[in-house]
Amino acid sequence: MNLVTAPSLKRFLRWLDARLRQETGLYLGGGTAMLILVPGTRATKDVDAFIDGNNRDLLKTSAEAPETIALNLNGAIHTFESHLPDDWRRLAVHAGSFSGIRLKVYTLCPEDLVLMKTFRCRVKDLQDIEKLVALPAFRPGLFRRRFLEMLPVVVGQKEVHAGSFVLVWKLIQPGTRITAEKVLAAAGR
Repeated sequence: MNLVTAPSLKRFLRWLDARLRQETGLYLGGGTAMLILVPGTRATKDVDAFIDGNNRDLLKTSAEAPETIALNLNGAIHTFESHLPDDWRRLAVHAGSFSGIRLKVYTLCPEDLVLMKTFRCRVKDLQDIEKLVALPAFRPGLFRRRFLEMLPVVVGQKEVHAGSFVLVWKLIQPGTRITAEKVLAAAGR
């Protein structure tokens, strides 16, 4: 499979759109969403996607793409949906220039991308977070509310996640005096 860049993603999505028989929503997360929201972002290895509608058809169709434009469409990202508030689709950002006639493409909103990357918190996630929080449209308060909403229900070590939030929040609000204990208390833990 080819690496995912903004141009290769557009070609692949146009190819998929031409083969769809019904309208389908494709919600992008991870590095693919970064490519759309933050120009100049590094290439990624797969298209992390939440697929509305009949996802088997879309996944099957994507597997039939010619080798020259084929990208790895990762429809298994739904396992990460438990890290997002129930209304994540409502805040998704329409990626108009990547959408087609039947294939409607969206990215997670910057705050939800930062939310997912905070829970994972690898080095490359922190690099992406720095770029996302620098976007003029990024809303720190929304990110904070959504993190505190999700912390009690996300599987894993709450203390570790709270520590990741502290690290990210200090990127957003340098000089802030916040601790993992305060985050846990604010989340009702």
